[in-house]
Amino acid sequence: ESRADNGFTVLDSLDYAVSDRMVMTLGGTIFSRQIDRATLFHNLNDPIGTAANTGISEFRTDGSLRVAYRLADRVRMTLMAGFSERDEHHELRPDAGLRPFDIDSLTRIEERKNNISRRTTLAAAGTAALSESDSIQISGSGSLLRYDTPSLDNYDDRDELWYVAGIETRHHLNRHLSLQLNADVSLTHLVYLASVMSANNTWNRILRFSPKLDYSPAGGIHSMNSFEVLANYTVYDFEYLSTVTHSYVFRQFAFVDSTTCGLTRRLSLEWFNYIRLYERGELQWNEFSEHPVDYFEDKTYIGTVRYALTERLLFSVGIRYFSQLRFGFAGNDHVLVGALRSIGPLAGILFSVGARTDLTVNGWYERQTQTDQPARGMTTMTMALNVHL
Repeated sequence: ESRADNGFTVLDSLDYAVSDRMVMTLGGTIFSRQIDRATLFHNLNDPIGTAANTGISEFRTDGSLRVAYRLADRVRMTLMAGFSERDEHHELRPDAGLRPFDIDSLTRIEERKNNISRRTTLAAAGTAALSESDSIQISGSGSLLRYDTPSLDNYDDRDELWYVAGIETRHHLNRHLSLQLNADVSLTHLVYLASVMSANNTWNRILRFSPKLDYSPAGGIHSMNSFEVLANYTVYDFEYLSTVTHSYVFRQFAFVDSTTCGLTRRLSLEWFNYIRLYERGELQWNEFSEHPVDYFEDKTYIGTVRYALTERLLFSVGIRYFSQLRFGFAGNDHVLVGALRSIGPLAGILFSVGARTDLTVNGWYERQTQTDQPARGMTTMTMALNVHL
């Protein structure tokens, strides 16, 4: 098999200072792409099951207008409007020896993939520095995607509407401690235009709150702690017409702790843990009630000792532990149905070959135990050479 991918892009951006408080940016992009796929040997007895020679032509245009306005020394606003259109065309490159019937079938398969998509986006954001140590940012956007397929055999025509809004605050409580608060909401409505696909029409609503605490009590100690509470509600528009599809809810609580302690100039300790609790259930949106289905507890703990032998050579050793508990429900009570645990040592080497080149070698061994499964051991090693241009 072979693949040739040729792309061509023309883009331009114009900044215009309307005043000392307002800057307008106008941007545009034209993108053209041609992908040719070919297979050297074909099975003419099974042309449908063999990868055919095909070509894909993509043409995309993007345009945007952005306005940045400074209301005051500490208050800024940004408004943006954008539009993009993409035309994707698939075609068959028939081989000698194919029967006309096979050519017609393969051509119709490729034509089903043709599509035209148009996206319109509006967005706004505002930032205010309330004081030297406190700031707030509010943002929101709306986007509409229209996805059309010319083929009468393709029923994937759909409209997708997105609403996203969020607020972020930063507080430097003192020179050692800072707090960041994030809250956002995302609403997505997916609508299939063909009646045979309309059972998949959904509203997806995601609510998230995620504070983060950054603490540096001394020069060699740094700790970052983040929390996240998330709720995801997916509701089918025509659920009452089907006994197969069910609206569902997903809820999650997550906690991350990443701490580094420098004991000496060469020796340091690192600790990382990630705790994730999440639950899934069937949802009755109109009554806003749910029937829980399963519940999970994931826990990851990694402790590492790092030693810099020289300025270019760093060694690390540690231990990693992971566990996952899976629960079902008997009424409102959790019932353990399975457990997975993994523990083992890890080691790594970081060598700075030059000022811009690093070589890293990492390896770890883990002993896994799982409910109703025999214990097993696994060894993994990775090596990477990074060149920073």
